[in-house]
Amino acid sequence: MIHKALAVVLILSSPSFAFDGQPLHYEIDWGPVTLADATVQLLDSGDVRSVNADIASRGVGAWFSDFQSTLEILRTGDGVQVLNGDSTWGDTLSNITVLWQPLDPKPTVDFYRSKPRDYELTPVPEESIVNTIDPFTPVFEIGRQLEETKRCEGSYRIFDGVR
Repeated sequence: MIHKALAVVLILSSPSFAFDGQPLHYEIDWGPVTLADATVQLLDSGDVRSVNADIASRGVGAWFSDFQSTLEILRTGDGVQVLNGDSTWGDTLSNITVLWQPLDPKPTVDFYRSKPRDYELTPVPEESIVNTIDPFTPVFEIGRQLEETKRCEGSYRIFDGVR
């Protein structure tokens, strides 16, 4: 749900000011009820591109799932990409760092979770991780071309470090 909500927030951001580093604040509603608050900062300053996103449950959303997530993605001019994420759900904490080096076919992942999952994750085959990118690079690429192409489309091999 968090990734879907952030994707909607990022896609709806106006491309004319979306990459200037200013915080964009959103309230995520479902009909008349509030589910969460989100803040997104997108910065494209030539050699460095970054995304910072914070999302926290609020209102009815907090009744069902008390969560808070912070995500930072950084891409440097030399092609290095780093994803750092921290999330809490009730009394469970998870931290992830994913590092994509330009010459490495797959990223390195450092993941911590304070409690075991109560569900099973389907393993990702190694060959599916090769030549992947972080989840937000497509947002930058599509957003930067939107005024010219008038289309939100593209094909990307995405891996967030978990599944």
